[in-house]
Amino acid sequence: MEPRERQVKQALRALRNFGDADFFEIVRNFEKANGIVPGIGYTKAVKSNVRFSQKPTLSGVLPCVTSISEDKNGNTVVEVSGPGLTGTDGPMPLEFTSMVLQLSNNNYDYALQRFIDLINNEFLALYYRSYAQKDFAIGFDKKENNLPRTILRSLSGATQDWDSFLPKFAAEAMMPYVISKNSSVEGLKYILESFFGFDIRIETNIFERYLIPDSLHCRLGHKQTCTLGVSMQIGKHFYSHTKKFVLKLGPMDFKDCYNMLPGTKNYKYLTEIINLYLQKPLDYDLIFILRRNSLKGIYLNGEYSLGSNCNFRYQNDKGTCQIVINVSRLNGHKA
Repeated sequence: MEPRERQVKQALRALRNFGDADFFEIVRNFEKANGIVPGIGYTKAVKSNVRFSQKPTLSGVLPCVTSISEDKNGNTVVEVSGPGLTGTDGPMPLEFTSMVLQLSNNNYDYALQRFIDLINNEFLALYYRSYAQKDFAIGFDKKENNLPRTILRSLSGATQDWDSFLPKFAAEAMMPYVISKNSSVEGLKYILESFFGFDIRIETNIFERYLIPDSLHCRLGHKQTCTLGVSMQIGKHFYSHTKKFVLKLGPMDFKDCYNMLPGTKNYKYLTEIINLYLQKPLDYDLIFILRRNSLKGIYLNGEYSLGSNCNFRYQNDKGTCQIVINVSRLNGHKA
């Protein structure tokens, strides 16, 4: 059975069982079944095989489908009681609606009604288009002309080609958190945990050790570098709080960690989410907390590579161990 015939039968069954059917649901089903691109309301009437007709009535009713038929050209005709030229909500006077009713119902003369339907067809197509542009449910499975998704993507800061880096609708799901000017640890933690399903801890303002630059080494006779406790210290390093942060994932098995190492798809997802959320490069490390009993030993069969898909196995397989990756240095950027 063709998709179009199946949709017609389902719509007629709904009309028989419930007396009416939702206009937008039926039109969307026809739009999908017929593969109308870019969609009803965008396509010219001569290129669409779905036509609309308004049922003239003098009583105020909600928009709903009253009948579905097929014309001599094989096009599906959806008759709607609701918005159009005639009726209590239409722009034409009620006397005109009464005349159309009399000609159609009493004289079986549908010429005037069919002529009006040339305009009603365009009007109802635009009526559906305006509704579909703002409806999330309809826009969810549309590949083109998805206005709600375009707006959410612009608010999240994602580019048009961002789907090549992350799954569909990932940017839209992160929009409530990305749109905030103040990027918080809790927001990034929630986004990453929701996406990957791992427990994640984020530590900020990491205390780190740095080598003292040569230009600041102690020079006797120079007050700028040789006043102990003021401009001079003993040792080769200095310690400072930094803007660097650390992401700790786990505890997890090595198999899950292996799927997130540099070069994998999940690693690309992780870095893209962080870049989108922070909107600027920062120095950060990625620490995997692994269960020791998940690490495999080395087998001399030519299939294992140290540091890639195997590691030295711990004699004591209880507890956890860590793998530390400096992501910002690996990606070639630092704060």
